[in-house]
Amino acid sequence: NEQVGLMLASLQIRKGNFDEAEALLKKMQKAQPKSTATLVTLIELKLKQNQPDTALKLCDKLVEESQKSSSYIVRARTLASLNKIDRASEDFSHAVEIEPDSAYVWMSKSDFHLSLRQREKATKAILRALEIEPDNIQIQTRALALLLNNPDAEMAAKGKTLLEKALKDHPDNSELRIIKARTLLAKGIRPATEQATNILRKITTEQPRNVDAWLLLGDLALRKNQPGKAIDLALRGLVSSPRNKALLFLKARGEGVRSPRLAIPTLKTLREIDPGDISITLYLADAYAATGTPQEAMKLLQEQLAVCRDDNDRRKLNIALAATKYKKGDKDEAMKELDALFRAVPENADPLLTQARLLKTDQRWKELKDKIAQWYDQFPRGAELLVAIAADLASAGEPEGKKAAEDTLRFVLAKEDKHLGALQMLALILQTYEFSEELVTLYQKILTITPDNSIIINNLAWILCEEKNQYEQALELAQQGLDKKPDYLDLIDTRGVIYYRMAQYDKAAEDFQKCIKLYRTGNRGLVGSYFHLARTLNHLGRKREAMQNLNQALQLNGTLGGLSETDLKEAKHLKEQLSTGA
Repeated sequence: NEQVGLMLASLQIRKGNFDEAEALLKKMQKAQPKSTATLVTLIELKLKQNQPDTALKLCDKLVEESQKSSSYIVRARTLASLNKIDRASEDFSHAVEIEPDSAYVWMSKSDFHLSLRQREKATKAILRALEIEPDNIQIQTRALALLLNNPDAEMAAKGKTLLEKALKDHPDNSELRIIKARTLLAKGIRPATEQATNILRKITTEQPRNVDAWLLLGDLALRKNQPGKAIDLALRGLVSSPRNKALLFLKARGEGVRSPRLAIPTLKTLREIDPGDISITLYLADAYAATGTPQEAMKLLQEQLAVCRDDNDRRKLNIALAATKYKKGDKDEAMKELDALFRAVPENADPLLTQARLLKTDQRWKELKDKIAQWYDQFPRGAELLVAIAADLASAGEPEGKKAAEDTLRFVLAKEDKHLGALQMLALILQTYEFSEELVTLYQKILTITPDNSIIINNLAWILCEEKNQYEQALELAQQGLDKKPDYLDLIDTRGVIYYRMAQYDKAAEDFQKCIKLYRTGNRGLVGSYFHLARTLNHLGRKREAMQNLNQALQLNGTLGGLSETDLKEAKHLKEQLSTGA
């Protein structure tokens, strides 16, 4: 039975039993010399055995014996896996010439382009496949992956239409329902999140082995800072899939939020399941280092290095080992090792980013500043590297780190005055200081480069309103932003504040109520909207409702934060007024 034989051979390949797999396939070839499926599995085996020349000879044999499009596709995929992209592209072209109306050929071509991150070509190919077989659910799901997150608004709209059509035709298809849940979660608003949660809960009830549903619910719990809930979801999913790596990793992430020490046993189990997965090793090494046992981290990394054969993985492990040495106290030696790793592959920034983080942790600001100037000239994309370092420096919230980040960004802008990343990051830092005209200039400069940047539009509209009292200009800018992105809640809240300053209290209240209805639970913007609504209702004479919303704002501020010192002072004063009836 060929089908059973191929299943057995594939299982042996996955288990690493290559000799047993080859013996079985040779036996099957002898029985059925013309079997294409057996030859394709043998090609897969030769690639796993690191015998690329043999694999390609088998591909050539397949093409010679059968001039079908499927034969060219097999060879093209093999060539692509060996990074022979031009030859692979030629074979896909041959496949299209042979069967221009084959949906399978176009779908395979789309997969090829997507593997090369050629999204536009991949999208064009999958749309051609969809034209040929519009009701093929496999093609539909591939098309949705390319269309729904497409920056082109027309393509994204096509994706939404396709998803609704596919769900209407296949309402119980779990893959489509998962895609629907993802699109709802991406909206970031409360009703959509609740709808997505209901879809995912239904899937986990009906199909407890559906790992994606458990993972999406778990990720949502972690985003809401609910590690206990994430752990519970992982455990419930593991009942039906006890050795699933993704669910175990979700459990480890939840445990790690509570304490790195709690995550260690789960990470050890993950390593036992897949000892070759270095991402697990690196996560476990970080957990050891965070619990004050860097020697355990070093031992683990050295063990993994001894068996690792992939150059990229070895590089990651060596970077982690150098960082662990630094934390252990061998700082000069660690820095030398990171320098050597950078010199070996100068187009990879990871060693430099690691050095920057280590110097930041030790607050070695002068040494870091000296290195930054060198790195700009040494690294092929020096500006991007320095912006990434600046973002990391500013994230800690320390005054020295923030100043170092600001100096770094000004250094970049002195050389590349229109570098968008540097302009945006500098603006983010400056807005944490007292207001300055430089911030307005920065925002205006950014908008000349990216006129549809909703975040910058929101920030500039807020400044025009709250700092410069230019209400008409602020309202015009906010409205322009909302015309392009009508569901951007932060900007709706800003427009509400502008209406409030202009004494248009009914319009202001409408905007704040919309924000409160739509903001996702746990979003700090919700705190501001409750406060803004409270003071607006006070002006409308609705004192009882104002007090209710003010209490909500103060309660949430205690857990989430969100109110500035000025806002908090005003909120407390308003509460005193409402309490006394003044």
